[in-house]
Amino acid sequence: MKKNILLFSAILLGGELLTWCLFYWSPANLPEHIYGPINTAGLFLILLIIIITNVFQQRVTKLDARVGFAKLVLSSVLVVLLAELGFQIFRFVILDDYTFENMVYYASRGVIVMAVIGLVISAIVALLIRKKDKVAK
Repeated sequence: MKKNILLFSAILLGGELLTWCLFYWSPANLPEHIYGPINTAGLFLILLIIIITNVFQQRVTKLDARVGFAKLVLSSVLVVLLAELGFQIFRFVILDDYTFENMVYYASRGVIVMAVIGLVISAIVALLIRKKDKVAK
């Protein structure tokens, strides 16, 4: 499972970096908000987390059908956390117009928010996968 956690964390990190480049540095001029308050980059990131979490949990349950609900959820949250930590380290290196205190604040806030989002999404996906497995049997 460790290899899968690292693999999917790297995939999610790549998606986060691609999203950041696409929405903030791209000449494509993508809209920052849609339908009023909905942040386009945030929506794209949440969809990316849902897809990565779903594929990760399906792979884990395919390798070990007896994996527990808590282990499935916590390993999925670990995937999100590792990717977010990597992203925040990348931001530390790239962004130099913030003070160290601001960087720590934004990085901590980002990691905590992503952990909560990852936990909610992971639990919902795990419940849906478990429900689908029970119906299939």
